Order: sequence, then C-alpha cells, then structure tokens
Amino acid sequence: MKIHLYDDLYLLSDASNLMISKRGVDKEGKEYFSNQSYYTSLEGVIHGLTTSRLRESEATSLAELLKEYRDFNKFVKQLLNNTEKE
Repeated sequence: MKIHLYDDLYLLSDASNLMISKRGVDKEGKEYFSNQSYYTSLEGVIHGLTTSRLRESEATSLAELLKEYRDFNKFVKQLLNNTEKE
C-alpha cells in the first residue's frame, strides 16, 4: 500500500505494520521513502500524525497550540471524508 497523505508524507505498509514515510528524491532522480514511524492500526497512524504535528509547532501559548490541534483535526477529517468519496 502507498497512500499520499499530505505534503511529502505517505502511508505505507508491510505484512505487519503501517508506516508514515517521508518521500524523497535522490541525486539521480530516483524516488525513495524514509520511514518515520510504525503503527499497528489506522487509529495509531492518525494519533501519530497529530502528535508529530503538535511537536513541530512553534506555538508560544496553550491557546495557539489548541488552535493548531483543532485545525489539524479538521484537516484530518477532510482527508478521511475525501477518501470515503473515492
């Protein structure tokens, strides 16, 4: 499985795991994926994406962080809704 999530992040899988992977291109122009994190469930993937986004935040107050959290949750819901329509 290879599903584009957003930006350069993809959801990949093997026989046992779901992986959030970052897409890159090497000097020769070949695409590669660097696994960022591993999960056993889709719920874990969603939680991991949210947690990762919050850890990268540059918020300077709890209110800002909460707004980013809510905005990202809306974004994830839109991704899921778009997937259901396909």
